[in-house]
Amino acid sequence: MLSVFVAAQHQGNKVGTQIVNHLENEVKKLNAKCMRVPVTAEDKSFYKKLGYAEAEKRKEWTDAGLCVMEKIFLDA
Repeated sequence: MLSVFVAAQHQGNKVGTQIVNHLENEVKKLNAKCMRVPVTAEDKSFYKKLGYAEAEKRKEWTDAGLCVMEKIFLDA
């Protein structure tokens, strides 16, 4: 699993979007049909803007404020 955090002073400058787009392109090269990411409650809106939807809820994760979001690649 890979975790990436964008420093607060760089947030809002599309750095996170560029990182996710790059990772998605690499995943598509592997002919993957989707990409799943563990997400905190604070990050849900960011991933929703990028086309991700909540994919999986587990009580132990939701109690900790986490969920899994995924994006289906229609062009894969």
